[in-house]
Amino acid sequence: MRDILLDIFNHRSAVTSMVIILAILSLGFAQDGIGVIEILILLGVVAAGFALWRLRVPSPTQEIDSLRAFQSTLQNGNRPTLVQLYSRYCGGCLAVKPIVDQLEVEAGERLQMIRLDIDQEPGKSLLKEYGVLFTPTFLYFDKHGHKIRESTLVLDRPRILYDLESA
Repeated sequence: MRDILLDIFNHRSAVTSMVIILAILSLGFAQDGIGVIEILILLGVVAAGFALWRLRVPSPTQEIDSLRAFQSTLQNGNRPTLVQLYSRYCGGCLAVKPIVDQLEVEAGERLQMIRLDIDQEPGKSLLKEYGVLFTPTFLYFDKHGHKIRESTLVLDRPRILYDLESA
């Protein structure tokens, strides 16, 4: 039961929010009778929500398609690695995407960024291996592949940049 609730209210929060908004709008329109204008408004809200969601969804790191490839990338990276475990339907993941993108640009070649969807491998295995309950979760590894720290829902961008400068 706990896994189902986590899936609905954390990993799928963007979809859950859209359904709730649409239900409230539909109920409001149904009280007065639904006309063409109200149907167009509902379709507009759905289209806008879908467009915003598609623009904000992170894309997984393409070359990492298995747990073995993930471990190999960590061990052979020769630079610190930040791993983001996310869900395509997670509101928090969508909200933090611009910050992660900015960190990736600021850090440049000094930091290896890996984004993994928890609904696909190897993200699904890492979810269990590291005991991740909420997304987004960030795992920070040193250049030798040893996990240094983990943060959930918040990315400490200044600290990561400081650590890169200190290394």
